[in-house]
Amino acid sequence: MQINFTGIKNVGYNCDFLYPTYEQDGQLVYNSDDYADMNVINMQLTDDFNGKDLSAYKDAVGTSDVENKRHPIVPNFIHLAVLKGELPTDKDTYFFLNGSKLEVNDQNMTIFSFLAKTLKKLKEQSLDRFFVDKDYLFGPDVSQSIKLGQDLRDDYEDDLECYTELSKLHYNEHARNGAAKMFELLENKIYEYLDI
Repeated sequence: MQINFTGIKNVGYNCDFLYPTYEQDGQLVYNSDDYADMNVINMQLTDDFNGKDLSAYKDAVGTSDVENKRHPIVPNFIHLAVLKGELPTDKDTYFFLNGSKLEVNDQNMTIFSFLAKTLKKLKEQSLDRFFVDKDYLFGPDVSQSIKLGQDLRDDYEDDLECYTELSKLHYNEHARNGAAKMFELLENKIYEYLDI
């Protein structure tokens, strides 16, 4: 029997490189040096005897100006996407919480602080404390919750291929490494905003 002691479970991480296309001589082309790095972490927050992550999230998001305070697919989950531009015209970092843009401003510092603490906790957590509920991993919602607005089942020939990929996205070491990368992106942007 596995027990989650952290207040956070079902952590999945995905990273994609997005290459914008340009029209040149009537054809769509892209430059492999121009891309955006899209990082997504999706996790379930709970309250348990060792942490009140769900309650802390509700308190923090309540003061923010983010439009979607709730995950659109799975209750008690949060979906954080960080887009890091590498385009010549835009090297900025953008944040999206549950599909809505999360501006870096004074009003949102409470939610950014919560996100930073949560990502830091995950990046420092031992691998054996990552817990993925099989009912979630093989349930009807998981394929739509990592990439909001897209069903991953559409990218694979059969469900077995899809759930193999989803298992990789929820693998404990992969999720922890993703949390570490996203923490660094978030921390750098906050330091930039605070001019530290």
